Amino acid sequence: MTVNETTAVTNESKTTAPQRKGVSVALNDVHLAFGSNKVLRGISFEVPAATTACLIGPSGSGKSTTLRIVNRLAEPDSGDVLLDGRSVLSDNPDKLRQRVGMVFQHFNLFPHKTVRENVTLGLIKLKGLKDEANERALLELDRVGLAHKADARPVSLSGGQQQRVAIARALAMDPEVMLFDEATSALDPELVKGVLGTITELADSGMTLVVVTHEMGFARSVAEQVMFMDEGRIIESGQPDQVFEDPKSDRLRHFLSQVL
Repeated sequence: MTVNETTAVTNESKTTAPQRKGVSVALNDVHLAFGSNKVLRGISFEVPAATTACLIGPSGSGKSTTLRIVNRLAEPDSGDVLLDGRSVLSDNPDKLRQRVGMVFQHFNLFPHKTVRENVTLGLIKLKGLKDEANERALLELDRVGLAHKADARPVSLSGGQQQRVAIARALAMDPEVMLFDEATSALDPELVKGVLGTITELADSGMTLVVVTHEMGFARSVAEQVMFMDEGRIIESGQPDQVFEDPKSDRLRHFLSQVL
């Protein structure tokens, strides 16, 4: 399919996103080192329920690792991770990841399975929803405008469509928080808008989102909170207008001068 996904979200039939229940997510003084390399140096923040926070900053600043800490793909050396004010560091990681969905830079779809099968896999294997899995998969695919591609293989889809399948797969698990790790950075520029439109609809639906992004316009228009990271620390955070219009630190001013 050669549809330009700059307008794909509006051109492809889909169901309006339902209201979803989000929960607050917080990190409290999180540290992580790999050997002598201190990757995170005291990360603390809170994202209130049903709001969107964007993490911005240069490559290697610890943004992706911060997301991985939230759903325990990486374990902190010290500090805490909380959902709705309760520590989740002693929870079963697989159960936690059903509550905290994550979409990566690369789509990680199984090429030998259909789009539908990619979405139903977690529902069947982790939740045991054999009878409901197909219906739920089709519902989420419809919401990202791809129900008509349910029986296609990922290789037949554009990059933007594959990323929206990855989003549908995460949403099918009915998470309370969604993490997006540079979800558009592997896409051609003309495909970015469709994926960002899907993420924006999730923000409007009441889900809690934490988004690592280099799309400054998206961060400015969608997020309630923007956090600037550098060298494993949050250097500055605040509302988008404050961060982008009145940066306090020289480091953030320099970063914005290079990306805006």
